[in-house]
Amino acid sequence: MRLDYKNGWLLLVLSAVLLSGCQPPRPDADGYYPLSSLVKRGFARDRDYVRNLDGRTIRVKGYLDFANIAVDPALLDKPVDGWDIPRDGESSHFDLKARASDEAGESIRVWLVEDSMQFRPLFAKLGDIVADDRRNALIRVQGKVKVFEAPTNFVRLVGFVINVESPEQVDVD
Repeated sequence: MRLDYKNGWLLLVLSAVLLSGCQPPRPDADGYYPLSSLVKRGFARDRDYVRNLDGRTIRVKGYLDFANIAVDPALLDKPVDGWDIPRDGESSHFDLKARASDEAGESIRVWLVEDSMQFRPLFAKLGDIVADDRRNALIRVQGKVKVFEAPTNFVRLVGFVINVESPEQVDVD
């Protein structure tokens, strides 16, 4: 193949496309990783990268998974339709989706390390999002990553949860 001007541009574009997939996820200008850069359908896009986050504190932003919220009733002024009560031994939690259009369950879990009254205002805000059906409301979370292996029949998936210790670590639009 003779390398001329036309082939040179094609080679340059092809190289750029191939190399662009090799870049690790980076936080946006606000310091938060878009959850879509880390996960797809609730599991790691890059298993090795996510494994290296285990135990580290990171900042992510995503969208509330309306179908995956469990709250200790003591933290609510009134019950919210569709919200669950945590199982014995679990703390309150909610899930974040990478994209507002993702299906229920294609999300990561955000655990509140302890159920204390300090989280009441947070759940009031989450309740408002659900009541107003604001599926595009962005939620920013800062917390410690806990990675887990999720083997399936054909591939090994890697997932993670985020542990939050105080309501100041969660910002709701």
